[in-house]
Amino acid sequence: MAISVTELEADFPNLKRTGYKVKSSPTPEYNCIAFAVDIENRWWDNTRRPRTYWPEGVPDDGRIDSLQRLFELQGYTECSDHQVEIGFTKVALYATPDRQWTHAAKQLRNGRWLSKCGKGHDIEHSLRGLESAAYGTATKFLRRALETRGLLEWLSVRIIQVIARCVLGR
Repeated sequence: MAISVTELEADFPNLKRTGYKVKSSPTPEYNCIAFAVDIENRWWDNTRRPRTYWPEGVPDDGRIDSLQRLFELQGYTECSDHQVEIGFTKVALYATPDRQWTHAAKQLRNGRWLSKCGKGHDIEHSLRGLESAAYGTATKFLRRALETRGLLEWLSVRIIQVIARCVLGR
């Protein structure tokens, strides 16, 4: 069953405070891990339940280091922070204090984050928006070089933002 927006705000009180936008209808087709690696037709899950996927060679122990390994197999490398970097896409990995992974979010070019919330909505949010007792905190950050097309799109957005600031005086 998909989580409602009301339940989402109750589970993640920082969302309302830091602002978020619902970006899709609820769907059970994919989860946050799949979404963070740009897969929207398959549920990636270390439980290995029927109709789920977990990459070979990645331990299914639920540890944050195992989730990091999954992203490394997708071309990501660990980086020091969540700041936007020209030429890279980033993911944030969330974990509880006992280092069990809970969630992954991908960074948008504007510095905000995009997440799939279980079987629920895709949402745009701040990095801290999903930090909670259930999800823990954004613990690790990884980056992957953008393909040329992605880099050109990123630069175009940045150029438009700079021009808008100059013209509008913001």
